[in-house]
Amino acid sequence: MGKYRKKPVVIEAIQFVGDSDSYNKIRGFAKGKIDIWEGRVTNPQSLMVRTLEGNMIASCGDYIIKGVNGEFYPCKPDIFEKTYEKAEGKGLSIKDTDGFEKLAKGITDLTKQIETNDYEDSLGHPLKNNKAYLDLEELIKA
Repeated sequence: MGKYRKKPVVIEAIQFVGDSDSYNKIRGFAKGKIDIWEGRVTNPQSLMVRTLEGNMIASCGDYIIKGVNGEFYPCKPDIFEKTYEKAEGKGLSIKDTDGFEKLAKGITDLTKQIETNDYEDSLGHPLKNNKAYLDLEELIKA
């Protein structure tokens, strides 16, 4: 039996809190893949989510997740908290190891290029003597 790690992906999700506001946000978010299962529009108790595996019920507190292929599905809050964390912005995350490795390689390649070509900054000073460059060099060696 092998061990596997979940690939780092950024997903979109909204928590259903059992009120009309969260229902309307989820309804707009899931574009017709959500219906009220129990309750009324003003006080929904549970939702039916049309997933790739069939219809699933989302209870109050569950998250509605948009998957990597645009599919929607419910997720219990305890599982959601163990599996996901808030992603700030759309940029590279340190936890995105694949992207971080690419960034580190790019910095290393740029550093080698600067060292071999002796580029100058905008003031004509050799870039390899620039404090920012030296700090970057120390960071790469660490």
